[in-house]
Amino acid sequence: MSIPFNALVAVLILFFVTCAMGQVALFDLSKKTTKNVVLHRAIAYLGLGAAGYGLFLGRLHFSDGGWVGLVLAIVGIMFVGGFLKKRREKKSKKKAE
Repeated sequence: MSIPFNALVAVLILFFVTCAMGQVALFDLSKKTTKNVVLHRAIAYLGLGAAGYGLFLGRLHFSDGGWVGLVLAIVGIMFVGGFLKKRREKKSKKKAE
């Protein structure tokens, strides 16, 4: 039993995008960050590269329906990550008051 190549690529793309958005949503990353900078940067670049590949070059490798599903999943992950980040920021502002 083997996994089709397109399924493996889609899983890797979604994994890297999810990891990048997860770190954005969970951690307070800024230019002043000093802990694990190389790790955070590596995760961010992998996520950005995976999202770019999925959005712009994935159409060359996936069928039309598969590519649209992949794009919708990437946009959904970004939407949820952005929502969680905004929610975390609102909670931290309320605690600061």
